[in-house]
Amino acid sequence: MSIKRRLIISSLVSVSALLALSLSFSIAWYSSGDRLSVSTVDLTVKTDPKLQVSTSNELSTFSNELDLNSDEYEEESEKFLFKPVSSMYRDEWLTTNQKEPVFYDSSFVATVDGDNRLEAHEGFYQKKIYLLTEYDYIIGLDTKASLFKNGAANSSHALEFYQSKANEELGLTVNQIEEELNKLINCLRVSILINDVEDETYINERYNIINPTKKENEEVFFGGILDNDNDGYYDTVPMFDENGDIKESEYVYGEIDDRNLIKHKAPEIPGYEDEKIPPSARFMGNSFKGQHKKSARTYDEETSTASFKEEGALSLEDVEDSDKGIRIPCYANEPREIVISIYLEGWDLDCINGTMGASFDTTLSFKILGGLI
Repeated sequence: MSIKRRLIISSLVSVSALLALSLSFSIAWYSSGDRLSVSTVDLTVKTDPKLQVSTSNELSTFSNELDLNSDEYEEESEKFLFKPVSSMYRDEWLTTNQKEPVFYDSSFVATVDGDNRLEAHEGFYQKKIYLLTEYDYIIGLDTKASLFKNGAANSSHALEFYQSKANEELGLTVNQIEEELNKLINCLRVSILINDVEDETYINERYNIINPTKKENEEVFFGGILDNDNDGYYDTVPMFDENGDIKESEYVYGEIDDRNLIKHKAPEIPGYEDEKIPPSARFMGNSFKGQHKKSARTYDEETSTASFKEEGALSLEDVEDSDKGIRIPCYANEPREIVISIYLEGWDLDCINGTMGASFDTTLSFKILGGLI
């Protein structure tokens, strides 16, 4: 089947430069007031006559081109807030056959009760579209025609930040700032959910996450200790120790198979009054980097047997693999509903404050892989 028969989705995400950075902006899971402001999301879909698209499942609405920035979709192009979220706990909503992916926010400080996660209802781009073919086809992602790159605006944003008062504490060069901004692409994710799949051949493949910069053997884990309160120390909560006494202990965030398997070390100096870490020393830090309190029980990674959930994202090489790649079954003249999400994975170690003000360009290109058996 000709690869010229393809669906192309172009998305330009321009993240406005946040030049008014204060010394409190130093966490990976940005605190409630610290957000990446996306000026617009330009989403254009083009197809040839054998592959059509629409935002409705009404057959009369399908066409070869769909401009989501026209007057009809003007509200979707307006400025909104873009923040780190995570696809952790996805097995829960997948088993209930939900029609839209659920993302979670772990930017808040731990408490003893609860699982310390909030369902995110904003901060990511999500769009439901429908594909239509005149014959039974398998549709896949054409990685050679897809594009994931840093935005051209990063250079100008780096210069603006360099000339701002916010850089006085850092003393970074323009090139160093731009290098930080260019890391945003590393935590970019695109996910595709295929709805109403009944064929058992494809039902276990209905949701895929793409990490376009994923390297060989690289994996992101949904868990760890964090400094979400931005005091320079990993977050702690009162917990019972092995003797039944309540002790200040480092909290382990994330999706964990069994929290009872988490182990802690005894405090280095019980009763010690930990020193305050000045904001200037934490400016370019992030919630992944903190210090252990000498007065608290610290997470013992070596002896803990608890396991964190793996992200399991596909690399572009995986997508090209016939066994691992994305396969969307489309039946003749039957609209196929898919949901495309563009987001920043908060558990990716590159999802840090240094990327605030960055921009990136994405183009997703879909092609006909062949006929359905």
